[in-house]
Amino acid sequence: MKKVKVNYEWLVPTSRDFPAEWHEENGCYMCRCSQCGYIFYGRKRRVVCRDCMFENMEQMLKDNERKEILLKATYDILKKCEASSYVLNVFEQTALWDNAECDGYCLMDEIEEELGLDV
Repeated sequence: MKKVKVNYEWLVPTSRDFPAEWHEENGCYMCRCSQCGYIFYGRKRRVVCRDCMFENMEQMLKDNERKEILLKATYDILKKCEASSYVLNVFEQTALWDNAECDGYCLMDEIEEELGLDV
């Protein structure tokens, strides 16, 4: 990476730094990451370095994908119940979840786990 002149000093940005913020008023403070402990340069109130921020974002995307699949499986069961001409037990209906047929009880347990509910 090329050197950037900030406050009369030449800094070489690392993957943990936020060089786009360095020219802002509070953008070139030395901070310590609360997750990995490394020092990085960024806004005055930043608590997580750029590397850890992207790791957290990747995990959030994976979690969101799993939640979307869970919602779709639940929706499929509800659509089966709605399309039926008679009343169906939602817990006896099945949908595809984790490459297996899963009934309403299984989905309810998965939802409880995703939401962190202790029922």
